[in-house]
Amino acid sequence: MRFLNMLKRCFKVVPELALRVFNWLKLKDGYSHTMQTYNTVLHIAGKAKEFGLVKKLVEEMSMESKMMLTHGPFL
Repeated sequence: MRFLNMLKRCFKVVPELALRVFNWLKLKDGYSHTMQTYNTVLHIAGKAKEFGLVKKLVEEMSMESKMMLTHGPFL
């Protein structure tokens, strides 16, 4: 939950920073994003009008075996 709050705070100041933190964490050993973190960064990307990034994130989610696009906004 702290990570999501940090992403939201970063977005208010510098939207690109929130996206950079999200991408940096993907590279950390032993860390994987949850549906909730993906939904948060999708919201941030949409607010920043980064629609190419939104498309890329949805494609990335569909490639993750544990991410199912049958939840939340994808219903």
